[in-house]
Amino acid sequence: MQKLIPIVLLLILFSPFKTEAEKIIKKDELLGLGQCIEIALKVHPNIVAARNTIDINQSRIGQAEANYFPQVDWSSGYSRVKSASSRNFSQSLAGQSSGNNAFDSYTSSFTLSQNIFDFGKTPTQVRIQRLNLDSSRADFENVTDQVIFNVKQAYYGVLQAKRNRDVAAET
Repeated sequence: MQKLIPIVLLLILFSPFKTEAEKIIKKDELLGLGQCIEIALKVHPNIVAARNTIDINQSRIGQAEANYFPQVDWSSGYSRVKSASSRNFSQSLAGQSSGNNAFDSYTSSFTLSQNIFDFGKTPTQVRIQRLNLDSSRADFENVTDQVIFNVKQAYYGVLQAKRNRDVAAET
């Protein structure tokens, strides 16, 4: 059994894993500009990050709107209290101690509160979060445009390099 474990580990380490790019692009496939843009829009890290930022800001609107609803709070606690007792001098000389004066204390509280008026703080926070969402959507469009521009620039750079190679071969 112990000899089998290293063999299994080696097989796992050296087995071929398909990456995300290998799933999208097949070997010896020529890609057009549209396909390159489509692939970049699916897997480019900046676009994925911008998409996730939109989701984050959407959830923050919900968090800001939560202040419109009742708030529930529950807490509980436990403590052991030992009262200070006075011993008689005679008991301490005799080696006897007084009885156990400790007791357990349990506390629990449940609170339900509803904010009636907060001088416009909640609606302002909701508006701010909605503006942040609009901002993140604009950032997403900007990032998308920048990625498309970079893909086009790289695609046409590759075409130019191929043509320069062909011209150099003819000369």
